[in-house]
Amino acid sequence: MLRYEIVLMIKHPTTDLAVITEKTGLSPLRHWRHGEPRVTPKGTPLPSTHESSAWICRFEYEGNKAFFPSVNSLIVELERNREFLIGLVDDGGEVYLNVNLDGRANIGD
Repeated sequence: MLRYEIVLMIKHPTTDLAVITEKTGLSPLRHWRHGEPRVTPKGTPLPSTHESSAWICRFEYEGNKAFFPSVNSLIVELERNREFLIGLVDDGGEVYLNVNLDGRANIGD
């Protein structure tokens, strides 16, 4: 079965992560705050703290070779929060959108 995922990551030096959830209406898969101890995804402690806050949301898709419509749909959805996201970036934040494709399959899109 063909699978891919789209990951939205928002990083900011100090922002309140609850505001990102409230504004976007999306629930994060993972998040951490500036200054919190770092841990691996499985919870193993690492020897430092986070330098910025981060909020990560993942969308998983199956069975469809065309991933551009999914990306486009997410961008249209995020467009509702354009001013909020621009404000985060203007205040030192970063917004990433990453498409992870299954390298074992010919996506063709």
